[in-house]
Amino acid sequence: MGFTSLAYLLDIDWLEAAFHRTRKDGAPGVDGQTWFGYEKDLEANLRSLLDRAKSGTFLHYVLDVWFRQEVQPRLRGRAHLIRYADDCAPEMACTR
Repeated sequence: MGFTSLAYLLDIDWLEAAFHRTRKDGAPGVDGQTWFGYEKDLEANLRSLLDRAKSGTFLHYVLDVWFRQEVQPRLRGRAHLIRYADDCAPEMACTR
């Protein structure tokens, strides 16, 4: 039997166990969400996370936020992130 993705192994029970092992006082995620904010609607949040992880769209969101918040402010020129399926290519123009 072939195996193509770790998403195949994910389920709600695993995500919930992982959530409860995280630090309650940890820093917010890239989306600004805190542990307590996420817990308020935990079941719906975990279902959404599972759906995005299995469809491959979760990485796109995290990658977009990281590129916009961390990479672009450090550059002097224009920059875009081109995504296709599970791959990406940064496009940057340097100004002097």
